[in-house]
Amino acid sequence: MNSDVLAAVVTSDGAWLRVSPALCRLLETPEGALPRGSLFDVIHPTSAPLMRRVVSGARTMTEAFACQLTLPDATSVWTYVRHARSRGGEGDASTERVHLSFTHPVATPK
Repeated sequence: MNSDVLAAVVTSDGAWLRVSPALCRLLETPEGALPRGSLFDVIHPTSAPLMRRVVSGARTMTEAFACQLTLPDATSVWTYVRHARSRGGEGDASTERVHLSFTHPVATPK
């Protein structure tokens, strides 16, 4: 993944598969540390229900949606997220993957 792009690939239950270096920097987490957890470790509780529906496939958003990310110091940042789904890769054609791209932090959405 491009080092300036805020992006991740997760499974349909939120397990990290790939995380861009830029997203790691935004989340103030060393590269390699995120894949041990879940996307939902960094999603603010107010944004978690929508993100769970999107990642699980229960809801498809045609436009970017607002999402609040929680940082290690318990502060949070707002971002907009776009997503796409794919199957397979890296030897497992049955694994559904969710590709997430985040905007750089924005002011609180209206």
